[in-house]
Amino acid sequence: MTKRNHMTTQTRQALDEVELKANQPGSTSSRSLRAQQVPVPEVSLQVQMALEALRQTPEVRYELVERIRAEIEAGTYQIDNMLIARKLLGIS
Repeated sequence: MTKRNHMTTQTRQALDEVELKANQPGSTSSRSLRAQQVPVPEVSLQVQMALEALRQTPEVRYELVERIRAEIEAGTYQIDNMLIARKLLGIS
């Protein structure tokens, strides 16, 4: 399977919506960009590059999953309860 196949339908739809909105003349985003004096072709290129980078990024980090799976099987996986609690509470 390719990395793109692992994208959820919701992610694909969001990407399609961003592309559609970015390419529409007179859209809110293009008006605000003109107000900032940013050349539209440059912004379009940046948007396209960002979208391509997002497409290339897998939604599942297989290396991390495999490392954690191996640690669990070996009995060496350590859980940081304080880190989990901080993340749940939104504390850095």
